Amino acid sequence: MKIREISKGNWNVDVTIKGRRIREHGFTSKKRADEFVAELKVQAKRGKFGLELERPRVTVGELVRQHGSEIDQSRPRGRQLKKIVESFLASLPPGLYLDELRSAHLREWVKRLKVKGLGRRSCGPPGCNRYLAEVSVMLRAAPSMFSELDEDWRPPRIPWQKESRRGRERVISAEETRALLQELRFSSGRADGGKLAAKDVVSRRDVADCFEIALLTGMRGGEVRSLEWSEIELDQAEIHLPAHKTKTREPRVVLLNDRAVKIFGRRQKLRGQKGSLSGAPKHFNSRYVFPNERGDGPRKEISRVIRPVALQLGLRYGTNLPDGFTPHSTRHTATTEMLRRGHDLKTVQDVVGHSDKVMSLRYAHSTRESRRAAVADLVLPRQKVDKGKRA
Repeated sequence: MKIREISKGNWNVDVTIKGRRIREHGFTSKKRADEFVAELKVQAKRGKFGLELERPRVTVGELVRQHGSEIDQSRPRGRQLKKIVESFLASLPPGLYLDELRSAHLREWVKRLKVKGLGRRSCGPPGCNRYLAEVSVMLRAAPSMFSELDEDWRPPRIPWQKESRRGRERVISAEETRALLQELRFSSGRADGGKLAAKDVVSRRDVADCFEIALLTGMRGGEVRSLEWSEIELDQAEIHLPAHKTKTREPRVVLLNDRAVKIFGRRQKLRGQKGSLSGAPKHFNSRYVFPNERGDGPRKEISRVIRPVALQLGLRYGTNLPDGFTPHSTRHTATTEMLRRGHDLKTVQDVVGHSDKVMSLRYAHSTRESRRAAVADLVLPRQKVDKGKRA
């Protein structure tokens, strides 16, 4: 029998009783680990529950239903979350109890996701990890939903999928940014020489604002596109993102610089003025900062708008190019720029909302200019030259 502390306040149990090996982790103290082992031995002697602890009468299905009742399904993201947890439940044996849930069940679900995802399209490692993250959040919240669960209950280990480190994201140069924003905001013509329709002009200007806000804040694309006016405090130059809109499921305050405040202020003034933002009246009173044409949801067609403009300008854009940039590259660019200007890693981590410092470093990239500056600093001290021994 082994009871050991693998990290501060985290004890593991590895015990074999009657030929069956039982391993559990996540005990907050050695006393709790000892009590767990003692209870196992008592139950084994009584033969009442075999080698298992008394089972809390909570099934995974009950957890999914309770979790689903707290999801706001009026939003697209809420409907997506519900679809994820229901897909997970459908992969499990009927009536499975929470204390019977194992990592093997999660691995089996991942296998299904890799074949057909949530629909007909297969799911790669990044997508599987996103879905696993949602299920992990639900499982960690189980003790707060059901008092019947033992306080030492812990969800099984999540089988995170290994993702390729070779990402296509890169830093967007200042020249690329200027050229793209200039064309999106002020050009009224298409690449073929034709004139843009009024709604296309509006779409381009909306996308330009959305793209620039992402560069100025380091926010994720989905966070920017789903912004609502109720979440923005221009007087305090802050955005208050609720937990359900962040990847870490923690509320976050995003600070705005003067340029970002100016963009939001301009859009706020234009809001409600007929013909200013869209030809559809519903667009004016939308609760979204960057609404679609109907005004009932966030704008989605970012790449569809940027791609032809980037092609026209000769910019390398898109996931189909190894060195092409994408809307998500704005986050890499913001992280790199803040670190390049000497801001400490913890500050950058808090600004962009990364869960740890390692993630912030992964998002930082070198540029041609930063590499040249680094090489320029490799200057040796001036050396004396013996004039009589020159070559």
